[in-house]
Amino acid sequence: MIDQLLHNFPPTATTSQGVPFWSPPKRLPKPIIFDAADPLHMQFVMGAANLRAFMYGLSPPPDSHRSAEAIAALLASSPKCKVAPFTPTLDASIETDNKEEDERRKAAAAAEEMMDDATKIEQAVIKLRRVVTNDLPPSFGVKVNEFEKDDDANFHMDFISAFGNLRARNYQIEEIEKFQAKLKAGRIIPAIATTTAMATGFVCIELYKQLLSLPLESRRNAFANLALPGPLLMLSEPMACAKIKSGQRWDPDMYMDVDEVAYPEGHTLWDKIVVPNASTLTLQGMMDVLLKEHKLALTELGLPKGEKSQAVYSKILPNFDNSANLNRKLTELISSISGKDVTGSLFLAEAIIFQWEMVGGDDVTAAKVLLDFTA
Repeated sequence: MIDQLLHNFPPTATTSQGVPFWSPPKRLPKPIIFDAADPLHMQFVMGAANLRAFMYGLSPPPDSHRSAEAIAALLASSPKCKVAPFTPTLDASIETDNKEEDERRKAAAAAEEMMDDATKIEQAVIKLRRVVTNDLPPSFGVKVNEFEKDDDANFHMDFISAFGNLRARNYQIEEIEKFQAKLKAGRIIPAIATTTAMATGFVCIELYKQLLSLPLESRRNAFANLALPGPLLMLSEPMACAKIKSGQRWDPDMYMDVDEVAYPEGHTLWDKIVVPNASTLTLQGMMDVLLKEHKLALTELGLPKGEKSQAVYSKILPNFDNSANLNRKLTELISSISGKDVTGSLFLAEAIIFQWEMVGGDDVTAAKVLLDFTA
């Protein structure tokens, strides 16, 4: 909604770097006030109303559903057709490059995010059942309205052209005639039936190769462009995933070479260190398994909490009380912080940092740890 967008980011808004928010390529939009005397406004209202009537199985009056004058008179006489004044939504989340604004909106939505998916689904089902029981007639049903651009009686192109032109008017973009909109819509269906189908086919071929465990030499990256003469189809052999090996690497944060030990040696970003039977382990138990089986000593562990990470174990943070979490079961620890029930699932512990337990204490680049709660 344009009013909400301008409420969050008025014309004078600036980014976190102090430059105007509404700088190119962004266009400063302007709200449109409904005017029954504007043919484009009435085209939108008639198109939307008739599409909605078809979907709900309603039969519009035959003498007025295409009459802008009749609908305008109805809008003017019915108090239910008055446009309500704009009331801003205070917690509307619109991603920007202003970190402070984004953090404020994300914090406002954190309470809802803490609710697990099962509870959200249950509440939604209860709400839907209440509406079906109390508010809808027994014979209620909705009809599928399949798009057909060449039938001028179905209001499809009336709605699409009006909607597109109103959006263009918001951003001062050139508007187009209904016939031009029909030509553009006519190109969409062939594009879906060709390019999308072709891309899906290429992906499925590679999935078959994966299921058959074929070597990397048989895999292919595909580039296809049907708009170029030919059309252009290019296939190339993909590169192998980079292997992480022990040795020196350049650390851009420290601005120097650092010695690192890879574990396992030559692992890739797809490899995982699996901790089995994690549902029976405490945090201390997980640490013992990693130390005994992999010679990895835990130095830092953070768990996701909304958009951030909360430390639950640390040998680096000053005065951090590690004893508070060592005897807590992993399932309870993860649930209390992230709000996720990990029972019966696989949990990727991405915020774990390890130290190699060897003389010299070199830093370790270890594969990510996967906690197996399925047992």
